[in-house]
Amino acid sequence: MTDTMSNVPAFYVREAPLHPMPPPAAMTGAIGWLRANLLSTPFNIALTLACVLLLVCRPSSNSSSSMRSGPEPTARPASSLPPVRR
Repeated sequence: MTDTMSNVPAFYVREAPLHPMPPPAAMTGAIGWLRANLLSTPFNIALTLACVLLLVCRPSSNSSSSMRSGPEPTARPASSLPPVRR
């Protein structure tokens, strides 16, 4: 059996190593960082979604309801302004 095996060429053995391939696109850049840090476990996914919902659903400071909640501004009468020096 050894005699027959020694005559068979070994096509599956490499003589030189292959060049390394670049990492997959899903594991590099911003998407890779998001997957590794914010979406790595079910708990991290839930926290990330909760934070995004809080940021999206919170009322903005420019909304009309927040503008009406304060006291009405009053104009100062002209007599209460300090005199203009020239």
